[in-house]
Parts: sequence; structure tokens; C-alpha cells
Amino acid sequence: MKKYLPILFLIFFPTILSALPFNINLTEFKDYKEVKLKLNDNVNGGCWTNLKEVREYTEEKIKNSGMTLNNDQYAYTFVVDVQGGRISNTCTGQVTVGLYTGMEIKTGIRVLITIKEIGVRGNDTTLNNKVVDMVGEFFKK
Repeated sequence: MKKYLPILFLIFFPTILSALPFNINLTEFKDYKEVKLKLNDNVNGGCWTNLKEVREYTEEKIKNSGMTLNNDQYAYTFVVDVQGGRISNTCTGQVTVGLYTGMEIKTGIRVLITIKEIGVRGNDTTLNNKVVDMVGEFFKK
């Protein structure tokens, strides 16, 4: 039975994890110090071309929120994830913006904990405006 315990834990863990506090309306970020910014560009067809603008805008939002940017020593990760591509003249994709942390549940086993996450699907000539809008929406009070 003891050797099957990890398997049972993994089967039931998503239910346990979903019971953790998850606040989509979180607006106070001062308790989340030492944040790493990560941009995930999984887009093709020239649908996301303003990465530099998004990075600078997001860094400014993070600093103004009371969080501290630190890519070397961090407890939290702020992620801007964009997925999509071009179909004819239209860019179709998904933009997800979130604040996450990890927790070790057993030696060598870590889980991702979502503190706040928002997302949107969209179709347009580019996804540029949707990305900027979602970062702004994340920090909206």
C-alpha cells in the first residue's frame, strides 16, 4: 500500500489544489515580493510583434503595484503567455496573464500554485492590443 500512496496522491491532488485560495479579483500585490517576469511567445505569423513594449509596460506595472522585479532570486513568477497564429489575414489566439508560485510537496516534486490568472481569446489583425489590455486588466483595481 505504501508504494501506491504517491499514485493515489497524484490522482486526488488536483482536487486538493483546486481548493486553495484563488482570487481573480486580487488587487493588492505588495505582499508578493521578488517577482520574475516571463514572456512566453508561442505565436506565429507576425501576430505578436510588440514584445518589447509589453515587457516595459509589464515591468512598470509590476513596480507600481508594490512588487519587486528580481530575475535571480524570486518566489513568484509573473507570466504573459500568448499562443496563436495567423489564418489568412486574421490572428487567432489566447492571451493569459498570471502570477504564480511553486511549492515543494515532496522531495523533487513541485506543484504550481496560481495566485491570480486572467485570459482572453481573440481574433484581430494582431494580438498586440489584446496583450497590453490583459496586462492592464490584471492590475486593475
